[in-house]
Amino acid sequence: ALRDRLGLHATDLAPMPAAHGEARMRVQVALRDWFLAVARERLVVIVADDLERFDDGSAAWLAALGREPRARKVLVVAALRNDRAPFGIAVQGLRQNATRLELGPLSPLETSELLRSVFGDVQHLTRFVDLLHQRAEGNPAHAMDLAEHLNREHIVVFTEGAWVLPQTIDAGGLPANRVDAEAARLGRLLPHARALGQTLSVREGPIPLDMCAMLAELDRRLLFDGLEALVREGVLTGSPDGYRFSRESLRARLHAELDETRLRRAHRTLGEWLLASPALSELDRLKAGVHLLRGGDDERGSCTVAAAGKHYGLVELADLGPAVPALEVALEHFRARGRTPHELVTLLAPLALAGYYADRRLATRYGEQAVSTLETVVGLKRARRLRPFLGRKLSLLAALATAALSFAWRSRNPRVPTFREAMLLLFNCVAALTGVCTICIDPWGGRKYAKVLEPMTALGPDHVATFMHRFCLNLVDTLSDRVGQAATQWTEMIERLDRPNAVRDLPENVHALYLAGALYARGVSECWRDDSKALDYAERLEKLELKLYDMSADQVRMMYHANRGDVALFERYRERVEVHAIQRGTAWQVETWTFSGLVTVYARTRDASRLKDCVEQLKRLAAEMPSLRFAYYRAFAAYLVIRGTPSEALDYIGKDEAPFELVGWTRGQGMRASAYNALGDAQRAKETCEETLRGARPEDLEFCALTIGVQVELHRAEAALGNVAFAEDGLRALLAAHEPAANLLTMGTLHEALAEVAALRADVPAVAAHVAEVERWFRPSRDPALVARCERLARLSSTSKQKDDDSRTPSSSRPPRLMTIVHRLRHGGDHTPSGSAEWALKQLSELTETREGYLFVAHEGEFRCVARIGGIDNQSLVARWVEERVAAFESEADTETCVADSAEDPSRLEIGERAYRLIILHAPGGADDEIVGAVVLPDGATIPHPVLEGVAERLASVVELAHG
Repeated sequence: ALRDRLGLHATDLAPMPAAHGEARMRVQVALRDWFLAVARERLVVIVADDLERFDDGSAAWLAALGREPRARKVLVVAALRNDRAPFGIAVQGLRQNATRLELGPLSPLETSELLRSVFGDVQHLTRFVDLLHQRAEGNPAHAMDLAEHLNREHIVVFTEGAWVLPQTIDAGGLPANRVDAEAARLGRLLPHARALGQTLSVREGPIPLDMCAMLAELDRRLLFDGLEALVREGVLTGSPDGYRFSRESLRARLHAELDETRLRRAHRTLGEWLLASPALSELDRLKAGVHLLRGGDDERGSCTVAAAGKHYGLVELADLGPAVPALEVALEHFRARGRTPHELVTLLAPLALAGYYADRRLATRYGEQAVSTLETVVGLKRARRLRPFLGRKLSLLAALATAALSFAWRSRNPRVPTFREAMLLLFNCVAALTGVCTICIDPWGGRKYAKVLEPMTALGPDHVATFMHRFCLNLVDTLSDRVGQAATQWTEMIERLDRPNAVRDLPENVHALYLAGALYARGVSECWRDDSKALDYAERLEKLELKLYDMSADQVRMMYHANRGDVALFERYRERVEVHAIQRGTAWQVETWTFSGLVTVYARTRDASRLKDCVEQLKRLAAEMPSLRFAYYRAFAAYLVIRGTPSEALDYIGKDEAPFELVGWTRGQGMRASAYNALGDAQRAKETCEETLRGARPEDLEFCALTIGVQVELHRAEAALGNVAFAEDGLRALLAAHEPAANLLTMGTLHEALAEVAALRADVPAVAAHVAEVERWFRPSRDPALVARCERLARLSSTSKQKDDDSRTPSSSRPPRLMTIVHRLRHGGDHTPSGSAEWALKQLSELTETREGYLFVAHEGEFRCVARIGGIDNQSLVARWVEERVAAFESEADTETCVADSAEDPSRLEIGERAYRLIILHAPGGADDEIVGAVVLPDGATIPHPVLEGVAERLASVVELAHG
């Protein structure tokens, strides 16, 4: 049915090498669709044994299938040897999202069940099982090897339809371990069969029959007899595409037995067979060249690998992953032969490029070598040396002319690229390595690579070298917190690339890659805005139909929906991006870029759980890539603030960072202000925000996801400092500016801040209105973090209403709300703020619009002045008056009254022309019936009861001082 659907021949369904990408992808997609269609109705179980031996394409397909929505009834069970690390990218992806079980040794009973399933319930089985279990130590594979060994030695036989086990077995005749078992297996081979196995061991992967025939150099009868023996002994396994070694350990053992002459002949023969293949891919050509090098045919092998290296460095940049092992072997041979730098660049360049397209560690290993060698051979190092004497342009022209002559002199050497090819290799390497630095948030490394091309800008603004230099600088600028400037530069570059022939000498295939890179960078920056332009860039990316950038288009969509709080769409595109990454071999890019990008999203949603995961991943990545430490610091600080430990967060925010140097710095400053606000230090929060916004440019403020936090925290701080009307006006202005985009995260956050500000002035209708708006924006998202914020605001609305009811109730019947607050604060409540007594009194004086006052705390029956603003110097006089009034208040205290105000008492403290009034904070009821504090203010200062309750919360640190 599958063959008919795809129009394929039966042979097309055999396991296909990675070179047959298009046909393979069609088969994979069709199989996936078929499995998922069946999985709607019934459970589909896919069992994959020896997963470490899967090729990357098959492992990627399996990993993608395992990520399907749980509504589909698909169970993937895979067995993987844990002593084969490091695993491929696809296997790593499958392990990361799977439930992992480490298999321990079998018990005697389990070994018995295993062997009974093989031999049946036959005589002498118990004794047989006991011996094998002891020798194998519970390892099922070793137990089966031992049973197979006994069968091949005719100690265990199958006769007349049943297995016959011996009554006794000489334990000394059993292999002591799996290594000995493999040695015994090979020892049973006849000489010609063992020699055939040795010759075939030079091949890793499938071995077609005609390849066997060419490598073996045996007549047809001996060839088939040898293959049959190898299969019979379990050394080879048959498959539709030929043969494979059953175990890598067996192949390695046979390979080690080859003498140098036979080894070189086998490699040379295999290389010639691959080159003669009618469907020769570049990867096969490269592998063929490596085999020829190992076979001693240095001339032909080196020319072959050099041609393949140039192809990967100039044409198939995105398909470098599978080629890396062969390129590394070829480079080792070139160096051993003392090849010149002009020849080495054909292998160094693609290996450096693979650092971007496959594994960033290759950039570290080969990046600087490749760029330095290319700088030398194309003359840029010479141009720098000559510049002080000849000037900028003349030194460059002289150096380039000399380099061009050097390449012309070597033009008959097929291992040397042309001068133009070397230039393009340099451009590609510099751009790719700058891209690696961009993903790793390493602007310092990016500037180093971009600087390589600076001398060539003397050739004029329209030259490809100047374009490449500007492209790399744009990549570095993307890492700056000047997001608006970087976005403008990318827009200009896209417009230039859209014009035909705007960049001279830029090959068409490379032109498409750089256009895609510019669209990607621009699309990512647009994700931080509230509008939908990011989706336009994603659509353009997808229309380019480039292998790597279809993943990039989904990355843009993922971040766009994440920053809008669209959880379902975010998860959908995140799954697609991860599958792309596994299939393309670019999982390192997604892992690094995604975790650093999602910190902003989870900080905005205040999702502590997911933010913690980002923190852990960034900490791990920062150990490998130190440039990520700043992203880790900001993520950890955000997590600490959301978790409720803001004082700890201040140790990490902005650590060693220069203002606006790294993207996300402004967001980090917003988190710093949030920490200060949580600590009750609104003044420092305000100063932090104002200083940050003074340095920000108007165009940067358009990127809401990065800057809205610092703007909101500024208004929260203003409200806490008593400038409530100013704070409300500012938040409403932000609301009006962002309302057209209808970003639920932005709108919900602004209404949330407005509700909190309205609560400070006990405006119950306003609180309720803004809480309703937060519900309207946050609740439909079904994001647990946003729903939790709705619940918190619902409690705030309820509290505001309670305060409003209290203010309308006679004093004698008011519930003891303040008593409850003071009691909780005094005994270390979960939400206890901290701050100095001076700060607390300052807050109170601003609320009452006075410029003087005293703050006392009671400790063991004595009053102590802990803060003073203005007033008289004779604090002891004030303290005696406070103690007298408190004593009088205690003798008449009403257990339902939590505040006593001397304004209701005719006696006042008068000093000169000044008169003062007293507010006593009292915690009545049971053992806690005591005075906890007192405030002295100028006569006439009026504090409404609800405001006073808020004051009590702000005086928490003072109450704590009363207890040491």
